[in-house]
Amino acid sequence: MTAAVVVIAVVVIPKSPVGSIESINTFNDAISYTINITDSDNAILEGTLKVELTNQFETYEKDLPLGLSSGLFEALQPDTPYTLKILADKGYGLEVLDSQTVTTEPNPGGAITGYNLLTDEAEYLIDYAIQYYISDPEDDYQQILLRYATKYSSEELFYNYTEIILDENTRETTITSIYNYNVEVNLILIAINQDSEEIELDNIVFHTPYKISASMEIQQLTNDTVSFYVWPDYVDDVEFELVLRQGRFIIDQQPFMSRSYDPDQMQDFEQMNVYAFSDLTPKKEYTVDLVAHYQDPYTLTSVDKLISSVDFTTTPDFDYTLDIQEFMDYYTVTITTQDPELFYDVGYYTTYVWNIDDYWYDTHESFVFETIGDTRQVSFEIYKSTNPDYKIEIGIRHSDVYYDFVILDTIINQQEG
Repeated sequence: MTAAVVVIAVVVIPKSPVGSIESINTFNDAISYTINITDSDNAILEGTLKVELTNQFETYEKDLPLGLSSGLFEALQPDTPYTLKILADKGYGLEVLDSQTVTTEPNPGGAITGYNLLTDEAEYLIDYAIQYYISDPEDDYQQILLRYATKYSSEELFYNYTEIILDENTRETTITSIYNYNVEVNLILIAINQDSEEIELDNIVFHTPYKISASMEIQQLTNDTVSFYVWPDYVDDVEFELVLRQGRFIIDQQPFMSRSYDPDQMQDFEQMNVYAFSDLTPKKEYTVDLVAHYQDPYTLTSVDKLISSVDFTTTPDFDYTLDIQEFMDYYTVTITTQDPELFYDVGYYTTYVWNIDDYWYDTHESFVFETIGDTRQVSFEIYKSTNPDYKIEIGIRHSDVYYDFVILDTIINQQEG
């Protein structure tokens, strides 16, 4: 008997990207456009997103970015029908996302035809080059202005517009010192006619690049562990990740979600944002990358963005002995280390006392080791707190680097009952 096996292959076809012609303006020999494109499944093949303008005999083409963009086709034939198309390929050939047919004609007016970021996206304040086009066949415009303002997306209206007088012949100006933290920018192109009346020629709103902020710093570094304080943005639906690597090789990863702002949890802020890697090798170089994974709200694409990186070298290996003696009012402590590289040069203790629902810092003292060959030793006394609920951390550290410390033991005293 022969058994027949049926294999069913499931092919997942990504969603089609969404493209729309937001506005289109025609002039005697030019056509301007504003286009918006989103791609929630990252389906568009790189380099295939284009805007195409055709008539019966000619074809013009320009590359497009995702999101909102503006542009201009010039040196066209007057009184001629043209079709503007948004084209993209997601692996099955070019498809038309949107199209519109218009006819060139000698219309007065103007359009904003581009806005290009001039500064690095990481800058606190950013500048844009703004391109524009003016059509004035009857010489009716005595002046051309650009007004612009910014606002957060949560705000309803734009206020405090800045005004620039434009040179019709240069067709480009610059707006500067735009606050770079997810703001909207409103550009209004205005003509003043011979009767001193204002005519709005074009009006667009675009966003500064979507920005995720976070920071990290080393909390503790030892011969085989490292821990980090991480301060992520208070944003929804962003997954952060700490990636531990040696060179190009990933050793470990720790993902965590961003949090919404909660003032009731601020007292636990540091504790909630400490992440550690263990089982490291002494005296080895490592890197930890802080990466954000999110969906860009303006293009809907999935983004994996490196926020920051920290390079570090684990401390040398060492051996130690710890002797703690308890007396009525105090402890005596003797620490002896076998530390060939003489890396740890200070012994210390830190006392914490219980207050309501957590231990609070109380006292701290440091003591310099005495060195005999490759052996170091230090002895000191720790007086007990008058608060019966206390914790004492005893450790060693490097005197010049605050995060190079090792907690050797912890004494916890709790009041009975």
